[in-house]
Amino acid sequence: MIARPINLVLSNTHLPDGTGFDLLMALAGLPVSAFLCLPVENSCFWLPAIDAGKECLGMPALRPSEFASTLEKMARHLGPIPQANW
Repeated sequence: MIARPINLVLSNTHLPDGTGFDLLMALAGLPVSAFLCLPVENSCFWLPAIDAGKECLGMPALRPSEFASTLEKMARHLGPIPQANW
């Protein structure tokens, strides 16, 4: 098994074993960013929940296009992804 740090967690707000909020509690304090997906009619909103280890619930929700832009910015900041040696 290869251990790699996780930088980003995307979750639904309703998981089979509870809510996405339970997952967030497990991630609190870790150097990770997390977003919860909230389905709305034919689309969804993305709720920022953790930003680089700091809780940020209550920040404005992102529309899909805004979320895509946010992910692009995060990816550029992280740099190239190391290749797996499988």
